[in-house]
Amino acid sequence: MVAELRRLGLKVAYQYVNVLMPRPSDELAKKWQLMCVGDEAQILVLPHAARQYLKEFVNDVRLEIIVEAMRTPTGRLERLAQNY
Repeated sequence: MVAELRRLGLKVAYQYVNVLMPRPSDELAKKWQLMCVGDEAQILVLPHAARQYLKEFVNDVRLEIIVEAMRTPTGRLERLAQNY
């Protein structure tokens, strides 16, 4: 999922099951129950998550990018994304 999000041009940082990305629209955050603080969203991708849901999430993010609903990456996220 991280590789797919990066192919979409997003700045993404991850560690184990945590994925940090720019905050999407409130609707998408609610649909996927993302933990959002400021302009960042955190996703917990647990080992039992079905690939079909990960693909659906990436597709939803792709649509958010098209309609320009994603927030600009924070400086903190920019720095973290460089390390991963």
